[in-house]
Amino acid sequence: MKKLLIVAAVLVVLLGVTYFVVTSSGFLKSVILPRASAALNARVEAESIALSPFSSVEIRKLSVVPNGAESLATVDTVRVRYSLFAILGGNLAVDEILVSQPSVTVVQKADGTSNLDPILKKMSEGAKETAPAPDPAAKPPKLDLKSLRVEGGQLTYRSTAKDGSQMAAEVGGLNFAVQNLRNGGSGRIDLGATLKLDQRGGQAGA
Repeated sequence: MKKLLIVAAVLVVLLGVTYFVVTSSGFLKSVILPRASAALNARVEAESIALSPFSSVEIRKLSVVPNGAESLATVDTVRVRYSLFAILGGNLAVDEILVSQPSVTVVQKADGTSNLDPILKKMSEGAKETAPAPDPAAKPPKLDLKSLRVEGGQLTYRSTAKDGSQMAAEVGGLNFAVQNLRNGGSGRIDLGATLKLDQRGGQAGA
């Protein structure tokens, strides 16, 4: 009995250490982010990641830079609060999704390529893989989203034409909120933003 207690205590300690290591910011940044980078064909980095597997995840200073291209996106804070047990039971119960100060910039060059191309190419390659056929008898998951917020967002699109003309469109001050979104229910959506457009001509005769 004494030996069994010692073994049990050692297992508890090992499980505790494993839990803290696997959920630590350093482990997630060194293991999970490289996998995300490979999946997106981009460099995905974050200042810190706080994970509580059963209830929440928060990512600070997230950035996405496609390989061989300009920076695509930065986000100050991404926070998700959820119920893992409810999700495992088929109920997508999410208390909060917060995206704070996201900035997305799409740059298109005169040759038609953009900084989105590396990611889109990787996604198209993944879509070619055979996916399992959906089960027609399967019930749709239950959705219970209490709050989805995008605060202080900025979307920018810049393009250069072959004649040298340039165009820039910017959606700034983007605030988007959805509340109480669920199957068969009625939710609320609030949206606010500003739009700025700038266009400049190219060289004559180009």
